[in-house]
Amino acid sequence: MMDKFFERLMFLVLFVGFTSLLVLNVFTYNKVEDLKTANAKSAEFINEVRDSNDSKFNDMNSRMQEQADKMRILQQELDEGKEAVKALKESGIHPNTDIGANSKITTADMNRVIDYYDKHVRGGTPFKNRGEVFIKASRVTGLNPIYLFAHAACESSYGNSYLAKTRKNYFGINAVDSDPGRASHMGDDIEEGIVSGAVWIKQNYYDNGYTTLSSMKNAGYASDPNWARNISSVANTAISVL
Repeated sequence: MMDKFFERLMFLVLFVGFTSLLVLNVFTYNKVEDLKTANAKSAEFINEVRDSNDSKFNDMNSRMQEQADKMRILQQELDEGKEAVKALKESGIHPNTDIGANSKITTADMNRVIDYYDKHVRGGTPFKNRGEVFIKASRVTGLNPIYLFAHAACESSYGNSYLAKTRKNYFGINAVDSDPGRASHMGDDIEEGIVSGAVWIKQNYYDNGYTTLSSMKNAGYASDPNWARNISSVANTAISVL
């Protein structure tokens, strides 16, 4: 009787132990699976953060490179501007000077020149703070921006003439003495007038070998015998301001 009791008790103990062990294994398995899932999510999150950081780093690096390129270009323009001003101060702009020489003037220098004339011209000039217009015209044509300003200043009374105001014709293009009304309409604003006028001069004179004020005058650009000297005078005063 006691032997059967102990057998049953032993069986019960073994059954409970086995069941507990089975439950523990299942619990452990589930925990391991949960940890695997958690680890996978963590790894996914880490990869997303890493990819995001890589993208941000690449973007920041790209912007820094762009900024560095802009600074390099700006410094190059400043250096070229200094060299151009130095050369102009040494040689000036005269009737027989190539009007395309030493053209790398900066916008700041052009505005300094225009500011000077705005203070010394009665009524000022609409060219004030528009130095970038002459720089643009220079870059499009290769002509010296100080020459372009001096030419426009003499032909249009510093932008105040009737043709300048009504036809944006700042260079007296096709404005013959006998019939000024034939003067060309060169644009709808100062920028269009200056740039299109500079292009016209380049195409009709400079590209055809008339690269100096004297040669332009002799080729029929103007009838005033002092035309070339007047432009040179304004240009050289402008250079002295720099």
